[in-house]
Amino acid sequence: MAKPWVAIVLAGGTSLMGAWMMLASLGWMPGPGSTHGHEWMGPIVGGVFCFGGAAAVLNQFPSAITAAITSVLSLVVVAGLTSLFGFVAFGPGHHEIGSPFMIFGPRVGEAAGRVAFGLGTALGAMIFVMMARSTLRRLAGGAEDQAPTSAA
Repeated sequence: MAKPWVAIVLAGGTSLMGAWMMLASLGWMPGPGSTHGHEWMGPIVGGVFCFGGAAAVLNQFPSAITAAITSVLSLVVVAGLTSLFGFVAFGPGHHEIGSPFMIFGPRVGEAAGRVAFGLGTALGAMIFVMMARSTLRRLAGGAEDQAPTSAA
């Protein structure tokens, strides 16, 4: 099992890279000149890394408050990834989607890619709803999500 400091260093680095990506994409820090995506994508991608790394760091300090913060940060990560998948699946215009499995040409490749990202969006939305329900129950002081036990 990895030592806690290794997880803190690696996840902290991931979080810092995500923060830099968010700030650079907003023009608040120096960063890459131009990107090939929409302006809103940089802060979302950066947020996924920043908040995901922060959640992993907080997992190294178990307590009720860090568990609550980690749950909320995890919801933000899932929402960010799902929004990116949804844009690829349902967003306007042509999307460059490539894969070694897309052997029937660019139009079929884009269609198959949009279907795949649409399925990913649906799965992400379901995961988000289940995580949100569990998080809200836990934060409200309700019972943990467990299978019912029989009293024999």
